[in-house]
Amino acid sequence: MDYKLIAIDIDGTLLSAHGTITERNYATLKKAMAQGIIVVLCTGRSYFMAQKVVGGFDFELPLVLHNGAQIVNSSDGQMIAHWTLPQNTACQGVMLMKQFALEPIIYDFHKGKHILVYESIDPTNEAYVRYMSTKESILHKTNDLISYLDHNPTQLVAIHQESIIRNVMPILKNHIDANVFTSGRLFNLEYWFLEVLQFGASKATAVEHLAKLHNIDQKEIMAIGDNFNDLEMMEYASLSVAMENAPDEVKAIADFVTDSNNNDGVARAIERFVLSS
Repeated sequence: MDYKLIAIDIDGTLLSAHGTITERNYATLKKAMAQGIIVVLCTGRSYFMAQKVVGGFDFELPLVLHNGAQIVNSSDGQMIAHWTLPQNTACQGVMLMKQFALEPIIYDFHKGKHILVYESIDPTNEAYVRYMSTKESILHKTNDLISYLDHNPTQLVAIHQESIIRNVMPILKNHIDANVFTSGRLFNLEYWFLEVLQFGASKATAVEHLAKLHNIDQKEIMAIGDNFNDLEMMEYASLSVAMENAPDEVKAIADFVTDSNNNDGVARAIERFVLSS
């Protein structure tokens, strides 16, 4: 099969455990694009955090952000597509999270700016404190998230211990009409993300949207990932590749398991299935 679009997760997949892209991975992306293949990076990151990865690239590519809620150009953040969370759903999610002692935060693209909106920072939540400390330039404090929500935001997020996230996630799924999921562990600590997007929004939906824009058939799509938020994208693609460092549940649905993110797993997969053809 001649693959025309390669969807690649960033953290734990394209990047090493040190958060860097290796020369081999970078060179392989360029080779694939030189062959006319569309390479799209798909991540749970915001545009601000994605720029820490792609800001130094000497080529442009589409970025799927917020696990599928946005598609933008990597160089300037120009919006290609945006699936927002309905205002009422976001308000319901905020209230439910607070009932379970979670501190919700809102990612928003409002008045042309990518921002992160919050009420307070719990000093006892180590992962939450660390997460927020890396985003000072986009933080927007409000006294009341519900009052702030007079429009549709991009995404609703909470961070807490794994056991609490696992307990709250099915409750949210049963009470709000949205895509509720976890992208797993944060900072290798026992803290997990809980994420809420517009119902139907996902990396898979965003990849499908891009494929249609470029008249690419589903059978011409390859996806590479390492975590739970990559499952739908991998299941949608004709060829799904899991990283060696992925959880067993992710490896189980993959067509192929490549090397780890510390050993150029992305490059090895693309060289095997795309560049060799």
